[in-house]
Amino acid sequence: MSMDENARSILKQRAANLALKKQTSVAVGPTIQIVEFLLGNKKYGLDGSYIKEAQTLMSVVEIPGTPDHLLGLINSRGQILAVYDLKRMLGLPSPALTVFNKVMVVQHPQVLLGLAVDEVLGSSVVELSRLQMPLTNAEEIQVRHIKGITSDAVVILNAETLMDDRRLAISC
Repeated sequence: MSMDENARSILKQRAANLALKKQTSVAVGPTIQIVEFLLGNKKYGLDGSYIKEAQTLMSVVEIPGTPDHLLGLINSRGQILAVYDLKRMLGLPSPALTVFNKVMVVQHPQVLLGLAVDEVLGSSVVELSRLQMPLTNAEEIQVRHIKGITSDAVVILNAETLMDDRRLAISC
């Protein structure tokens, strides 16, 4: 078999494998589409219906005299958004931001803001009845914002409690 024939054979086999329909399990109960992301080396997820977009975190304008969890303001497609450090809000260690950090633009009925994360991984569908509850000995602030944990150890955050967190309201 020549090199070209061998390459074609390999490509043909790959194409056949890709054409096979993925077997997926059928969800029994209600599901949500989540956006998965990293905070440190741990996977988290947030209900995708709240995520407007994800973009690279650039040009954050710091605001003097604001709490540590408020990173500052960004211009996102002509809109000025407050960007919050999700790690600090959850009580996690938060090293300095890098050019690789992302911001997830999150929309709630009256609020549009950015949440800084380390990396956006993609999306998946989660069956709500399969979520495990967090341990009660976890920090109170974290438990309040956790909806559940998947069998893959993805911590699903509760978007409602995050968006209603009084620390998002900055008064001068």
